[in-house]
Amino acid sequence: GQLSQVLARLFPFKRGLCHAYWAPNFWALYNVVDKVLSVIDVKLQLLDSAKLSKASMTGGLVQEFQHAVLPSVSPFTTLVCTLLSIMPAVLQLWLRPRGPRGFLQCLILCALGSFMFGWHVHEKAILIAILPL
Repeated sequence: GQLSQVLARLFPFKRGLCHAYWAPNFWALYNVVDKVLSVIDVKLQLLDSAKLSKASMTGGLVQEFQHAVLPSVSPFTTLVCTLLSIMPAVLQLWLRPRGPRGFLQCLILCALGSFMFGWHVHEKAILIAILPL
């Protein structure tokens, strides 16, 4: 019903790691490295180009994508990376609170961590991190 629609919108795990129009985050760089390695491997005849997926990670479509050389990234991996990226700021805030300014700094760092390592991040999500500045 409607609850499943709401959950699918909040957690778009079936829509692929990257948004159709890429956010310039870690996973975009990861995809570029995979693409470069696959091109090199095809040129060196380490990979058969006929066996590579024809789906494009830059095709402008929202879709799941399997990496050719590097391991494909799961939603759990992005969760762990996001938590690891925000943990220093959260621990600093928890152990040594510095008032409203310290909270705002923590909020910005957490938003940046979510942007850099989140699943299916939209390019406009950077506004969450830069608006408080």
